[in-house]
Amino acid sequence: RRLSHSVNAASSTLRELGTLTRHYRASLKSVTVPHQDILDSVKALETKLEGLQLKMTGDRLLSRLDKDTVPGIAARVMRIAGEQSGSTSAPTKTQRDACAIAEEEFRPVYEELKKILAEDVKAIEKRLDAVGAPYTPGRLPDWRQR
Repeated sequence: RRLSHSVNAASSTLRELGTLTRHYRASLKSVTVPHQDILDSVKALETKLEGLQLKMTGDRLLSRLDKDTVPGIAARVMRIAGEQSGSTSAPTKTQRDACAIAEEEFRPVYEELKKILAEDVKAIEKRLDAVGAPYTPGRLPDWRQR
């Protein structure tokens, strides 16, 4: 159950960060000083998020093309949760194995997501403040009375 909650939270955080990068890009359009370095950081963040999203959901393109794909972490966890939700029996060996795989795959994704929040997002927001970029959701500008 804890794994399911953590995977859901991570999926939600990834979606929110994707939205946030779009806000960063929009905010940078109003900046008149050079800011290519910030835009490059936003692009690098988007690339990291895409990689994590791929691990969480699996390769949707291959799936649509009816190619064999490895299930994403979220699919594994949701399948187990769905199978166990109405069951009164203990998890099967297959379910326990799938849970172990999901936990093993999720751990580095979770750690990378924490690092992105603590380092990448903070660094971009600090640089947005430095160039006078307009407000973006969740960013409290550094305000000091002068």
